[in-house]
Amino acid sequence: MVLGGQPPGRVGHCRLLLKSPWETRGFSLYFEIIYNLSMNNIDYDKFLRFFMIFAIVGLACLFIVVNFSRTFAYEFYDLFPGINHGSSNFITYPSVLYLYAIYICFMYLGSNDLKYIDTFIVLSIFISTMRIISIIADGLSVTPFTVLAYPPEFFAAPVLFFIKKMIQKQSI
Repeated sequence: MVLGGQPPGRVGHCRLLLKSPWETRGFSLYFEIIYNLSMNNIDYDKFLRFFMIFAIVGLACLFIVVNFSRTFAYEFYDLFPGINHGSSNFITYPSVLYLYAIYICFMYLGSNDLKYIDTFIVLSIFISTMRIISIIADGLSVTPFTVLAYPPEFFAAPVLFFIKKMIQKQSI
């Protein structure tokens, strides 16, 4: 069967032209995404920049919650500070941690220097190590906080380490 005067070798191509663009593009887009993921054609530098922007937004939200919504923060973190200076400590220490992490993210975005990613990885390792020690000491109870906080705490260092290595591999 020859369609529209096309030579016999072009029949398959003409069949694709008869379909709607959504029928052909949707399936090929799926294979294109799989190919890009499996063949490491991802621009890890752009991905890391996106990751850092996402980290800035998330950490800024935590900073705002701790400093401007104390009642919600006490319930969310399941903390009830003492009478004398507990509330001051609660604002100070998490805020310093969040601001330092935001600073590291901005320094990476401004310079593209992977030493800031190394610093963020070390910070993430310290946080996840202390989280493991706290789980061993006090046990684990599943709350909205654990669902939101534990995965980023445990996966930040390995994911950043992988992305950093892929960026170094691409630059060679």
